[in-house]
Amino acid sequence: MNHPPARLILASLVAVAAALPTATPAAALEIPTIQIRLHDSDHLLLANPQVGVPFHPRITLFGSSKTTPVTGSVTVALLPDPACDEFGLTATGQLVNGVFDATSITEIPPTVYQPCISVSYGGDANFAPTSATKTFVVQKGVVTLTHAVHSLEPHQAVTSVALGATVHGWATVAYGGYTPTGSVVVRRFSDGACATPVASVALPVPFDGTVDNASSWTPTRTGTFAYGFAFEGDARYEPVAELCRSFVVSRAKPTFTENVLTSASGEAVADGSTVPTGIGYGQRVTLSGAAGPVAGKVWLDAFEDSGTCSGTPTSFGVTLTSAGTATGSFVGRSTPGEISYHARYEGNATYAAVTSTCLRLKVKSPVQSVLVETHAGNGHTPEATFPTGEPLHARVRVNVTGVAPTGKLTGRIYANGTCGSAPILTLSATGGADKDPVFSWPAGSVGRYSVRVEYGGDGSYLPKASDCWSYAITQADPDVATDVHDAAHAPVTGVMAGGSVHLAVSVSGVAGPASGMVTVRFFGNGTCSGVPAGSLDATLVAGRADVTGLTRTLAEGPYAFAWTYGGDGRYRASSGGCRSVVGLAAGATPPPPTAAPSKTAQVNPSPAPGSSFLPLESPAAAPSIDPRVSADPAATGDPAATIMPGSTAPLPSSGGPRAVAGASLGPDDADTVGATGALPVAALGVVGIGVVGLLGLVGVLTRRRRGA
Repeated sequence: MNHPPARLILASLVAVAAALPTATPAAALEIPTIQIRLHDSDHLLLANPQVGVPFHPRITLFGSSKTTPVTGSVTVALLPDPACDEFGLTATGQLVNGVFDATSITEIPPTVYQPCISVSYGGDANFAPTSATKTFVVQKGVVTLTHAVHSLEPHQAVTSVALGATVHGWATVAYGGYTPTGSVVVRRFSDGACATPVASVALPVPFDGTVDNASSWTPTRTGTFAYGFAFEGDARYEPVAELCRSFVVSRAKPTFTENVLTSASGEAVADGSTVPTGIGYGQRVTLSGAAGPVAGKVWLDAFEDSGTCSGTPTSFGVTLTSAGTATGSFVGRSTPGEISYHARYEGNATYAAVTSTCLRLKVKSPVQSVLVETHAGNGHTPEATFPTGEPLHARVRVNVTGVAPTGKLTGRIYANGTCGSAPILTLSATGGADKDPVFSWPAGSVGRYSVRVEYGGDGSYLPKASDCWSYAITQADPDVATDVHDAAHAPVTGVMAGGSVHLAVSVSGVAGPASGMVTVRFFGNGTCSGVPAGSLDATLVAGRADVTGLTRTLAEGPYAFAWTYGGDGRYRASSGGCRSVVGLAAGATPPPPTAAPSKTAQVNPSPAPGSSFLPLESPAAAPSIDPRVSADPAATGDPAATIMPGSTAPLPSSGGPRAVAGASLGPDDADTVGATGALPVAALGVVGIGVVGLLGLVGVLTRRRRGA
């Protein structure tokens, strides 16, 4: 608030005192001494206030003895002119121990000026009223100038940078309550003592006091340089003399933007690759830097007995091209092991010396070949055709020069003859130079298959895959067993006249129980000749058919059953032998049992062409399959009728025993077959009514299966 000048206040106080009734004091009142000082906001003494620094008056009154405290009220006025004639701020308060802190009239000087402080004391019982004034000078403020040299990226203070780096000046002006209106002058110096200026810029102090990105600079040589920082000052603040900040520019560090190993054709070889012995590799490096193109020489080092670039290398120097690139090549390692490479740039006046990272190669001997062939069961002969259901295995040979290979073998089986698409089976085994058997697997269903084996390599040898080995799976030859059953399903060779019989058939083989249809024919003679007296198709269940649908009641005399199996997806069609049975007169003895007639037509697996371990490129096609034999359309007769012996009708082409078309029977898989393919009858006798003739032995099919 505004108040009257101090002289008016003093005149008012005198007038008030004159109007009071006078009293005769016992002794004259002492006039106290008034002390006027300025304190800052922390209550510290200020000799002279500064612009922007808050201050307030502190009044102290004391008598001559300084033992009697001065009490009463005091009025303090802070006036803006040295003559104390202007209106200003006032504060009135009670003295405490002779002191009054007039904090309510705190002033923050906005500029340089001379304020006046006027004090009026009203007196007390011991001290007379009095007054005093004092003039102060508000001086210019003092700023604090903080400075540094900053790099461009990252933006931080530095004392040294590499050649090619960009720097700039940075300063902060710390001040009081009013923003300076002056500028910060930033100068660049080509020396470290701020003696030789090369550029200068003056930047106004912003509100936050920070001057940044001042006078950006990219020195073009190494050495010591400096920035100078000064504050010019203004109406409120004193100037700050130039402060020098030096920094060092050292040689730049180049970067290997390319550091690769190369093959003979110039293609990059990945670090850590496994490569064959005896093959040389090159190294290509490219350097770049912030100070322009990198020039000079690079030394290329090859460490032939180390994977860590340690030891004594084979070295040669290469002068960098204008693009900063150097290339060179080395002789490869002749034995398995590790070899490593790095490059050393020797440096120049602009760029410092630097060494590249270490590149490493694993060197292994190549495998000459991996050979694979398929074998059947326990056999050890290469074959390309197998019946379904028969177990297979592979023989694998890894051909190398040197120590025996170890490692892993991976076999993949494909459902085609070209090792194409995804494998249907993947097998693993421990490797070796020659392994037989290895990778056992079932033959599978009919079709074309192939196998390829990959050798995974070891510490001495590289991985390698075999060629594709193709093989075929064909239908197997069935084993058919038959028995004549009586009404109780017991095997018999004869029954009393009036008894009933039927044929039981079992079909199986290497692929397990067969499925499909079996056709059974009944003959009124013991040789299965002529036209059958009855015929019936039966479905195999788990490889068996008890053909009760073709049950016949016998009179006295010889009879017989013949069969034809139609085949399925695993077994070929097949026709079998003749199973005889006798109708016996009362008291007669049935003939002795004979070996169960059976019929198989086994196709020998085809050996791979050429000698062992020659991969089969185009194996022979699978043998043709005999079409199924249909039921005889000429078969007649009531299945429940009694059949009389003696039929002599010719045997139709579709009935009776027959060989499998296209089958080749070798000496190891031979059936006893007549010229027409029918099973021969060893002997046959016929007796009259009441007399039992002893039937000749039915021809027995013999077969010696492979591997038995």
